Order: sequence, then C-alpha cells, then structure tokens
Amino acid sequence: NGKRLLSNLSDLVVINKKQLNETDYYKGYDVKEIGGKLLVKPDEYKTGYDKKKKDKSVVYLPKSAERLYYSSYGEGGSNGRDIYYVNRLPNGSWSKSQILPSSVNTEFDEDYPFLHPNGKTLYFSSKGHNSMCGYYVFKTSYDDATHSWSKAENLEFPINSPDDDILFVTD
Repeated sequence: NGKRLLSNLSDLVVINKKQLNETDYYKGYDVKEIGGKLLVKPDEYKTGYDKKKKDKSVVYLPKSAERLYYSSYGEGGSNGRDIYYVNRLPNGSWSKSQILPSSVNTEFDEDYPFLHPNGKTLYFSSKGHNSMCGYYVFKTSYDDATHSWSKAENLEFPINSPDDDILFVTD
C-alpha cells in the first residue's frame, strides 16, 4: 500500500495552522457555512463499553439532522471502533442504532464520520482498508438505487500523511 500511495504525491499549501488542545481540537472547525454542529458524542449514544473506555469521540450533527453517524466500540468492543447511525423518527426521537456495512467498517478501527452536506458522501477515518498504518481518511458514497455504500476510497496524499489523520470536514 505504501509504494502505491507514495507514487502520486502532490503539493499541499497550508493556509492556516492552529495548535489546539487535544480535548478541544474539534472546536477549530468552522461549520457555520454548512450548518450543523460538531460536539462530543452525547451519553445516549455511548455503550457501556464506550463509557468504560472513556470515549470522547466527536459527532457532526447536520442542520437537517435526519440521520446521525457516530463511532462506537459497540457492546463488547470485540471489533474495535465501528461507525453506526441512527435515524430521526416521526415523533422526533431517534431509532435504534445500526452498524454500517463492511464496505465501511473493517476488523480495524473506524472513527470520525462526517456526512457531506450533499447527504450522500461520508468521510471517515480508518485503520483498515488500504492504509499504511494508523488512521487514514476515506470516503464512501451512498447509492439510493441499491441502498448501499460504495467501496471506501483512500483520499491519499496530501490529505493523508504518515501520522493519524482524523475528522475530515469539507463543504
């Protein structure tokens, strides 16, 4: 994977760089233009295992908020972190959580889901798929006709680096 990923490098221009505290890093994102909020995952979406691991993952709550994506260890944590979703029900409450399929989740950790404002493109970080190591940013698209997610696509360089790359937010 490394040889293939390093074969097509391009330059990256840094417009702004901020040094943020690890617990508040998500506050550095400005999502006013696209609407919604970035917030620490509410307790109602944490399993007992999430609470035991002191999970402080971040959730993007879109302006429309008909579906919410988040990561969790699940009930037993045996598969690591995976991406789940809940749907808003007609009465305003949220449905039971459902795990995304293997086109998104792998045997390794997946985290930091962000649904593009188009409502069809999901960006997330994964230690699986075709990454070299650590978290890499991937994207997948939802197909309304087949009701399925496309194969995860590695965003490669310059989006991904040799370090952990998390929470890719774009308009």
